[in-house]
Amino acid sequence: MYIGYPCVNYTIKRSTNNTFKLSSYSHQKVRETVQKNIDHFWDILKFNLRYDIKFFRLGSQFIPFASHDIFDFNWQDEFRDQLEELGEFIREQEFFITMHPGQYVVLNSKNQDVIRRSIRELEWHADLLDLMKIEGLIQIHIGGIFDNKAEAINRFINSYNSLPYKVRRRLAIENDDRLYNFEDVLKIARSTGAHIVFDVYHDRINPSNYSLQEILDILKDNLIIDYSSGDDRGRHADTIDVHDFLQFYRNVEEYNPKIMFEIKDKEKSVLTAKDLIKTK
Repeated sequence: MYIGYPCVNYTIKRSTNNTFKLSSYSHQKVRETVQKNIDHFWDILKFNLRYDIKFFRLGSQFIPFASHDIFDFNWQDEFRDQLEELGEFIREQEFFITMHPGQYVVLNSKNQDVIRRSIRELEWHADLLDLMKIEGLIQIHIGGIFDNKAEAINRFINSYNSLPYKVRRRLAIENDDRLYNFEDVLKIARSTGAHIVFDVYHDRINPSNYSLQEILDILKDNLIIDYSSGDDRGRHADTIDVHDFLQFYRNVEEYNPKIMFEIKDKEKSVLTAKDLIKTK
């Protein structure tokens, strides 16, 4: 079973989301910031290896402003050797890496320029994973409803079908806490072939007609879960709720899932969870 955390390690004070203000853009600023993200990624991977944490979400600021119109820096050639070396280490140690672009990726927008920018954002994520030669996923939400859910879903499907293969093969869609529940995501995935990441906390807030057991059975061949606990407003927990996690773990253990902890203290809760599993 893989258990991991996103982007930042507080124990060693390292982040794969270092960035800068757009007004400070220069080739030198990009060069320095990407190098810092690479160096921090190495430190996080070595920490994770020491504690057998093989699941990590790489920050979507890793190449800052890579999809912006201002960006004209050839990061692929500049950092090719270092990224290939990172990828070799990831493959050898059997890490599983995902990425999660932010809220500005909206493939079902009514605005074609928003869709264009969203695709550009997804493309550089795919280029990064391809350059490292790793089989990671790029995880996104469906987007908005825009007054008509059926039309919004159709726009998402049309946008998905227009994506380059390098993005489509990696794209994973996630149920959210307000608009698109698991049933919606499953319908879209069956229409497109997209991967699914099941967010158990969002499912508690915005449930579908499927029970947890049914969802686990549907996704059993490749079960990837975002896990957190928290209040009913979608605010993720500050730290692990031991009782909630153990109850959740008993339900999913037999499926050998990959579990991403969306809990604010990140690796600290992951380490607690791993200890709980050993002694349960």
